[in-house]
Amino acid sequence: MQKILQIFIVLLWTMAQATDKLQVSVSIPPLYFFVQAIAKSQADVTIIVPQNKNPEIYEPTFQDMQTLAKSDMFIGIGMPFEKIWLPKILQANKQQHTLTTILLHEELQKTNQMHLWLSIQNARDITKILTTAFVVKDPKNANFYRENAIHLLHSLDTLEQTIKGYIQQMPRKDFIVYHPLFDNASNEYGLKEHALEQHAKTYGMQEILALSAFGKQAQIKRIFTEHANKDITTLANTMHAKVVIINPMSKDYLHNLESIFAEIAKSYE
Repeated sequence: MQKILQIFIVLLWTMAQATDKLQVSVSIPPLYFFVQAIAKSQADVTIIVPQNKNPEIYEPTFQDMQTLAKSDMFIGIGMPFEKIWLPKILQANKQQHTLTTILLHEELQKTNQMHLWLSIQNARDITKILTTAFVVKDPKNANFYRENAIHLLHSLDTLEQTIKGYIQQMPRKDFIVYHPLFDNASNEYGLKEHALEQHAKTYGMQEILALSAFGKQAQIKRIFTEHANKDITTLANTMHAKVVIINPMSKDYLHNLESIFAEIAKSYE
């Protein structure tokens, strides 16, 4: 009887621990990394946009909206669907549930920029913003969140030094991408990003040939893109360059960012 009672008490404790967890939804996979690194076992994290979907054109499913409605926190970073769907979800559920929303592009005061997480300095600021948010939401675990944040900031410092080591080996600091991704990060490392596609602008063969001429003159041997297409293939062929696929949306944030900049540093090889 005593053994059964002990098992029952353990089950009750386990259930209590589970219900104490924060239910957190994030818009894209890289934000999953930050939440997990800071909150660890104190949060269950759901990613709204799957890794194989384009977050710039993604439309949430009914299940996504249900998940958001049941969450304690939503963390966004300026993806188009956030601006369209989040107000509707908040309006529909305002009588039922209080959802804390953290829009990092607004907190960072960079509402007109994209791919903010690819900058180490932004990553530091994101870490601090989220740590404060978790402490406010769950003050009893404040020290836990703060200690985890210190470890994360140390990892970011180490990554930054590693990336700088890669960049220092480049004979020039120009590199070519299909879609502009590295506005903030380029400035941090003295890099110059040249993109074929510009936000909200069209391009044609004239732009492809102009960028190709620059690439050949600079002796750039690699072009970076999230997805291969005929235009980036044409550009690469005219430059006699290699197309390298990168994934800025990986939730394996530290390793992925190091890998991306290691590849960029090989632009002239």
